[in-house]
Amino acid sequence: MSAHPYDVLSLNNGANIIFTPCPGTKTQNLADSIATLKAAGTHMLLSLMPQKELEKNNVQTINSECNKHDITWFHLPINDDEAPKQPFTSSWNTHKTDILQAIQHKQTIAIHCKGGTGRTGLVAALILNSAGYTKEEVYSLVQGIRPKALTIELQKEYFESFESFEV
Repeated sequence: MSAHPYDVLSLNNGANIIFTPCPGTKTQNLADSIATLKAAGTHMLLSLMPQKELEKNNVQTINSECNKHDITWFHLPINDDEAPKQPFTSSWNTHKTDILQAIQHKQTIAIHCKGGTGRTGLVAALILNSAGYTKEEVYSLVQGIRPKALTIELQKEYFESFESFEV
Protein backbone atom coordinates (compact mmCIF):
# COMPACT_ATOMS: atom_id res chain seq x y z
CA MET A 1 0.00 0.00 0.00
CA SER A 2 1.39 3.41 -0.94
CA ALA A 3 1.33 6.46 1.31
CA HIS A 4 -1.48 8.99 1.41
CA PRO A 5 -0.97 11.42 -1.52
CA TYR A 6 -0.17 15.09 -0.98
CA ASP A 7 1.70 18.02 -2.49
CA VAL A 8 3.62 20.69 -0.59
CA LEU A 9 3.73 24.42 -1.28
CA SER A 10 6.80 25.84 0.50
CA LEU A 11 6.53 29.52 1.37
CA ASN A 12 9.34 32.06 1.46
CA ASN A 13 9.34 32.22 5.26
CA GLY A 14 9.74 28.44 5.68
CA ALA A 15 6.08 27.60 6.32
CA ASN A 16 4.39 24.93 4.20
CA ILE A 17 0.87 24.35 2.94
CA ILE A 18 0.00 20.76 2.10
CA PHE A 19 -2.71 20.14 -0.51
CA THR A 20 -4.25 16.72 -0.02
CA PRO A 21 -7.35 14.68 -0.79
CA CYS A 22 -9.47 13.60 2.16
CA PRO A 23 -7.41 11.42 4.50
CA GLY A 24 -8.67 7.86 4.61
CA THR A 25 -10.28 7.91 1.16
CA LYS A 26 -7.35 7.04 -1.09
CA THR A 27 -4.58 4.47 -0.55
CA GLN A 28 -4.47 4.44 3.27
CA ASN A 29 -7.05 4.25 6.03
CA LEU A 30 -7.76 7.36 8.10
CA ALA A 31 -5.30 6.59 10.92
CA ASP A 32 -2.45 5.83 8.51
CA SER A 33 -3.25 8.89 6.38
CA ILE A 34 -3.06 11.16 9.43
CA ALA A 35 0.23 9.49 10.43
CA THR A 36 1.58 10.15 6.91
CA LEU A 37 0.59 13.82 7.13
CA LYS A 38 2.19 14.10 10.59
CA ALA A 39 5.40 12.56 9.22
CA ALA A 40 5.30 15.27 6.52
CA GLY A 41 5.42 17.89 9.27
CA THR A 42 1.73 18.75 9.63
CA HIS A 43 0.95 20.87 12.70
CA MET A 44 -2.59 21.81 11.67
CA LEU A 45 -5.22 20.15 9.47
CA LEU A 46 -8.10 22.08 7.93
CA SER A 47 -11.07 19.93 6.89
CA LEU A 48 -13.32 21.61 4.35
CA MET A 49 -15.92 18.88 3.86
CA PRO A 50 -19.27 19.45 5.63
CA GLN A 51 -20.09 16.96 8.42
CA LYS A 52 -22.45 14.92 6.22
CA GLU A 53 -19.71 14.55 3.60
CA LEU A 54 -17.21 13.45 6.28
CA GLU A 55 -19.73 10.85 7.44
CA LYS A 56 -20.49 9.69 3.89
CA ASN A 57 -16.75 9.05 3.41
CA ASN A 58 -16.46 7.35 6.83
CA VAL A 59 -13.92 9.84 8.20
CA GLN A 60 -16.04 11.49 10.90
CA THR A 61 -13.39 10.56 13.52
CA ILE A 62 -10.78 12.76 11.86
CA ASN A 63 -10.61 15.12 14.85
CA SER A 64 -9.76 12.30 17.28
CA GLU A 65 -7.17 10.89 14.85
CA CYS A 66 -5.56 14.33 14.66
CA ASN A 67 -5.53 14.56 18.47
CA LYS A 68 -3.63 11.25 18.65
CA HIS A 69 -0.87 12.82 16.53
CA ASP A 70 -0.85 16.25 18.20
CA ILE A 71 -2.28 17.92 15.09
CA THR A 72 -4.60 20.88 15.59
CA TRP A 73 -7.83 20.25 13.66
CA PHE A 74 -10.20 22.93 12.42
CA HIS A 75 -13.43 22.29 10.54
CA LEU A 76 -14.21 24.97 7.93
CA PRO A 77 -17.07 23.43 5.92
CA ILE A 78 -17.72 24.37 2.29
CA ASN A 79 -20.11 22.49 -0.02
CA ASP A 80 -18.42 20.95 -3.07
CA ASP A 81 -18.20 23.26 -6.11
CA GLU A 82 -19.72 26.15 -4.14
CA ALA A 83 -18.47 29.37 -2.62
CA PRO A 84 -18.12 29.47 1.17
CA LYS A 85 -21.26 30.30 3.12
CA GLN A 86 -22.03 31.10 6.76
CA PRO A 87 -20.70 27.86 8.34
CA PHE A 88 -17.30 28.47 6.73
CA THR A 89 -17.32 32.20 7.49
CA SER A 90 -18.13 31.60 11.14
CA SER A 91 -15.36 29.03 11.52
CA TRP A 92 -12.88 31.13 9.50
CA ASN A 93 -13.55 34.13 11.74
CA THR A 94 -12.97 31.96 14.82
CA HIS A 95 -9.75 30.32 13.60
CA LYS A 96 -8.10 32.71 11.11
CA THR A 97 -5.73 34.20 13.68
CA ASP A 98 -4.47 30.73 14.69
CA ILE A 99 -4.12 29.73 11.04
CA LEU A 100 -2.13 32.82 10.11
CA GLN A 101 0.03 32.56 13.23
CA ALA A 102 0.91 29.00 12.19
CA ILE A 103 2.12 30.40 8.85
CA GLN A 104 4.07 33.16 10.62
CA HIS A 105 5.68 30.56 12.90
CA LYS A 106 6.89 28.54 9.89
CA GLN A 107 4.60 25.61 10.59
CA THR A 108 2.96 23.21 8.15
CA ILE A 109 -0.77 23.40 7.52
CA ALA A 110 -2.47 20.59 5.61
CA ILE A 111 -5.74 21.39 3.85
CA HIS A 112 -8.17 18.86 2.44
CA CYS A 113 -11.52 18.62 0.74
CA LYS A 114 -12.63 15.43 -1.02
CA GLY A 115 -10.19 15.57 -3.92
CA GLY A 116 -7.70 18.16 -2.66
CA THR A 117 -8.15 20.73 -5.44
CA GLY A 118 -11.23 22.98 -5.55
CA ARG A 119 -12.09 23.88 -1.98
CA THR A 120 -8.53 23.14 -0.87
CA GLY A 121 -7.11 25.54 -3.45
CA LEU A 122 -9.60 28.23 -2.49
CA VAL A 123 -8.78 28.08 1.22
CA ALA A 124 -5.04 27.96 0.50
CA ALA A 125 -5.58 31.09 -1.60
CA LEU A 126 -7.43 32.83 1.23
CA ILE A 127 -4.63 31.99 3.66
CA LEU A 128 -1.91 33.17 1.27
CA ASN A 129 -3.74 36.41 0.50
CA SER A 130 -4.23 37.01 4.23
CA ALA A 131 -0.52 36.31 4.76
CA GLY A 132 0.37 39.17 2.42
CA TYR A 133 0.62 37.56 -1.01
CA THR A 134 -1.02 39.48 -3.85
CA LYS A 135 -3.89 37.83 -5.69
CA GLU A 136 -1.66 37.44 -8.76
CA GLU A 137 1.01 35.70 -6.65
CA VAL A 138 -1.66 33.51 -5.07
CA TYR A 139 -3.00 32.32 -8.44
CA SER A 140 0.53 31.44 -9.55
CA LEU A 141 1.41 29.59 -6.34
CA VAL A 142 -1.86 27.69 -5.94
CA GLN A 143 -2.25 26.76 -9.60
CA GLY A 144 1.40 25.72 -9.66
CA ILE A 145 0.41 22.96 -7.22
CA ARG A 146 -3.17 22.38 -8.40
CA PRO A 147 -3.73 23.74 -11.96
CA LYS A 148 -7.51 23.25 -11.72
CA ALA A 149 -7.79 25.18 -8.44
CA LEU A 150 -9.52 28.57 -8.52
CA THR A 151 -11.31 27.72 -11.77
CA ILE A 152 -14.83 27.12 -10.42
CA GLU A 153 -16.58 30.41 -11.10
CA LEU A 154 -18.31 30.75 -7.71
CA GLN A 155 -15.08 30.05 -5.86
CA LYS A 156 -13.08 32.35 -8.12
CA GLU A 157 -15.59 35.17 -7.54
CA TYR A 158 -15.40 34.58 -3.79
CA PHE A 159 -11.62 34.83 -3.86
CA GLU A 160 -11.66 37.93 -6.04
CA SER A 161 -14.00 39.70 -3.60
CA PHE A 162 -12.13 38.46 -0.50
CA GLU A 163 -10.74 41.13 1.78
CA SER A 164 -7.59 39.78 3.39
CA PHE A 165 -7.12 39.71 7.12
CA GLU A 166 -3.69 40.26 8.54
CA VAL A 167 -2.60 39.36 12.07
